[in-house]
Amino acid sequence: MTPFLYDPARGNLLLDIVISPGNVFPPALGAGYQSRVSAYGIMSRYHNFGTGFIGYGLITQFEFAPLTLDNVVAVADQAVETGALTGDGNGNAAAIRLAAWINMLRAAQRSADVGNDDAPCGLLEQAYLRADGTSPPPDFVTGSAAQSIAHLIQALRSTLSCS
Repeated sequence: MTPFLYDPARGNLLLDIVISPGNVFPPALGAGYQSRVSAYGIMSRYHNFGTGFIGYGLITQFEFAPLTLDNVVAVADQAVETGALTGDGNGNAAAIRLAAWINMLRAAQRSADVGNDDAPCGLLEQAYLRADGTSPPPDFVTGSAAQSIAHLIQALRSTLSCS
């Protein structure tokens, strides 16, 4: 499972669960999924087909992913993939800045993988400064996830005891 970034300040978390193929169970079989007719069979609710919803429903549990360099990189990659994180600049400059910023994170990741304890801190500081929304230095990334990822990087630097 890939960690994802959820910022409660931006609103509620909406979760879609798709079960394919979905089945409708007769009342004698107890609880089951039943498609809502108005959603043409793609959205479902859990129902006991008798006395209502009491004691029934989807139980969803979220686990906090540990604050690691690998998880921060995964969150950044996902934000790029969804368009929530883009390069800052005009034309080719945006793509070049985004690639350079991602390379900073990946270089920090490689340094940590080989046991270099100091290099990740410096690289993470540079990545933070180019995503924090303040200048100088100029930001390399922008988008709805930029500030949240910058905060993750800063929290990771603290976890790693970076100065």
